[in-house]
Amino acid sequence: MEKVVGKLIYLYNIFQIMSTPTVIHDLQFLYSQVSFVLGIMVSFIYLSLSLCATIAAVFGANKGPLSKNTFVVRFGFIPGVIGSELSLHFVLLMSLITVICWKVNLFVYFIPRLGLFIMTVSSCFLIKTYFGGFKTAAPAKRVMDAFCGVPANQNFQKKPFSFSNILVSIRSFQQRTFQAVESFVMSFRKQKIHQHSSSTLGDPNPLSFGFWFKMLFFLPKLHFPNVQRIRDIPYGEHSLQAIDIYFHNTCPTSRPILVYVHGGGWRENSGTRANSGLPFIYQMANQKWIVFSIGYRLSPTHKFPTHIQDVKRAITWVRENAIHYGGDIDCMFIAGGSAGGHLATLASLTDGKDFEEFSKGAAAGNSQGVSQLPPQIDNLINQFNNEINSNSNNEQQNTANQAININMNSLKLVDNKPRKSYPPFRACISMYAVYDFTNRNNTFVVDFPAYLSWKNIMPAAYKEIPDLYGMCSPIDQIPSETSTQYFILHGDFDELVPMEESLYFIKRFKETVKNPNITWLEIPGGHHAFDAIYSPRTIYTVHAMYRYLNRVYRQHISDRLQQRKQRQLRERKNLLSLSASSLPTSANHHVISQQQQQQQSSQPNINQPIYQHQQQQLINYNLTNNTDNSLNGQGSIASIASSTSIAQPIPIEHIGK
Repeated sequence: MEKVVGKLIYLYNIFQIMSTPTVIHDLQFLYSQVSFVLGIMVSFIYLSLSLCATIAAVFGANKGPLSKNTFVVRFGFIPGVIGSELSLHFVLLMSLITVICWKVNLFVYFIPRLGLFIMTVSSCFLIKTYFGGFKTAAPAKRVMDAFCGVPANQNFQKKPFSFSNILVSIRSFQQRTFQAVESFVMSFRKQKIHQHSSSTLGDPNPLSFGFWFKMLFFLPKLHFPNVQRIRDIPYGEHSLQAIDIYFHNTCPTSRPILVYVHGGGWRENSGTRANSGLPFIYQMANQKWIVFSIGYRLSPTHKFPTHIQDVKRAITWVRENAIHYGGDIDCMFIAGGSAGGHLATLASLTDGKDFEEFSKGAAAGNSQGVSQLPPQIDNLINQFNNEINSNSNNEQQNTANQAININMNSLKLVDNKPRKSYPPFRACISMYAVYDFTNRNNTFVVDFPAYLSWKNIMPAAYKEIPDLYGMCSPIDQIPSETSTQYFILHGDFDELVPMEESLYFIKRFKETVKNPNITWLEIPGGHHAFDAIYSPRTIYTVHAMYRYLNRVYRQHISDRLQQRKQRQLRERKNLLSLSASSLPTSANHHVISQQQQQQQSSQPNINQPIYQHQQQQLINYNLTNNTDNSLNGQGSIASIASSTSIAQPIPIEHIGK
């Protein structure tokens, strides 16, 4: 008790001392000094953020000489994305910081006022650039309507001025307004309906609540709760040789497959399958597609051609195991962005071959060659083997392995074992990808082959192994015939990979392929990796890619059903010809006339009474003549008729559901 009383007395004495006017004045002076220093620090931080907003606005709008400068082009990727796709969120963050600074009375100083002025001007340009993403809607819809066969809208023609046209315009405006209000009110119900739809998806509606909810909260997982994800399924020994599978929790079987290859400049710590292309992946999985996001070994630890070999190995794993996850390998598609777009395009162009099989004649653009490694690589292999043989020590072997830095597994020769044949890719989507490692058209503002060797992506410089650079270039691997359709997308503000790279590939593709089926979409204001998060530009681009894949998928299913129908028709004709050979002359003449009538009709109906009467007549004829032992060694007519079932054609509106 005495100790407690002693502490209370001690605290009271301290309070008395602190309450003196001198001490209070000193504390107030110290507080003012600390506040001034903190105010100056916060002012400079606020000014720095305002300058960052200015830089983001300049790069986002692609204004000024800095966007094409060789020194800053490598750093223009991140400011460009922030200034275009994240500009709305950046402005909201700076607005919150401005309110806090105003509450603490920080704008009495000159520096915060200067930062506020810079921030206000920059915010105007950032908002303008962000909402410029709505310009993607028109070209995306125009290109997809042309691809899907939708007739062009003729309602935009200029009409003469008259009272009746004014009334029509007012009624049309009222109708569009009512539809917009109805869409906004019913947005939640529509979202639930679309979650259970696998064949159709409405156009993005900027007046709906879900559209703006995606832009404010740009993580795809929040908007597709029914999409499930299975992580890290290995297809190889390395930790990066793994696959993530995305699917709807009510997904049926025999669904189309999408293989997605992530980007990241082929290098470590740049991009992974966990953060690349998520809006597109979740959108397709929500439409009940089975999406396989594959990983591969990266540089500088692993060099080309390890990347493409891992991608091909992962594709083989998907084809062998997709049935266990409800996938149909006959409806298989591939897509990727940046480095993933390069690998996806290269894998689809050389589908069915190992990397060494199309190595011969790569520089000449021929993908039909046989495996022959360049002499430079052979010299490196011999040098590697000599150093290994000359060093019996394990440490010396590891040193020689690191010095040569060549993956021997990626250079092994092709064996002569028989290989399974799989259906080809139905379509390939490539976004802002690199198609030429040699930079023969000088599309890059930097020396791209030197960059590949400097970043240890390629095992040696271009002058030492030019054939390997040609092998890794999709523009040199275009075959003369291919059934795979291609959809190329590229932003016109891409600082990292110029849009001309895609245009040269499309030109070469049309010149090489006999019947080219390639679609081009230019993204207005699109920077590199613009589709990483949700924005107006991303929403319209993802919807265009969905429409493209859905159209190709439905067309393939329709063709497959048509082939099945024709095969069943041929089987039925064979059955009738087989039956007619055992009838007497009059009955045989009656069967032949019936066959001629069926050939004249475009869509014969097997449920017609005349056909049923004919079949019953054949059965009765065999029963009366006791010939149900055999018919040309094929069994009785009755047994053939009972064992043969002809499937009815499936309506086109049920395709894809």
